[in-house]
Amino acid sequence: MLHESSREAGLVIAQLMAEGAERLFCRGSVAIGPHLDATGIRLAGEERGFADLSVGTREQIAILPRISIAEALGAFVILDDQLTQSDGGRLAWLRDLLGEAARRIQVVVMTCHPEDYKEAPGAHVVDLTHCIRRSAPPA
Repeated sequence: MLHESSREAGLVIAQLMAEGAERLFCRGSVAIGPHLDATGIRLAGEERGFADLSVGTREQIAILPRISIAEALGAFVILDDQLTQSDGGRLAWLRDLLGEAARRIQVVVMTCHPEDYKEAPGAHVVDLTHCIRRSAPPA
């Protein structure tokens, strides 16, 4: 059984996730179970489990609770090339989301694709192509 303050925090986070999902999926929403667990998404009145979604869509949805929790705690969020499987339209929306979040919390993005985030104002982007040195393959 959830402690009352945990349940209240969970409801706030669930509400933030639901609002983000509605914007991400245009009239869709995250399906939240009785224990505040995300069970899937609802699109056009039909619920779809996460296993039925593409890798890119699952990665996009995974950003919502991370940002929601960081905002609820007044903390920060670190993303590691989270959006590599996103199409151009959703990538633009998610950049805007990260830019909005960066006005309230610290957002750090580690990526090998810094050009994907150049329009996310306020997000700190770490270009991993300058940090990673690959070793020679074994002979």
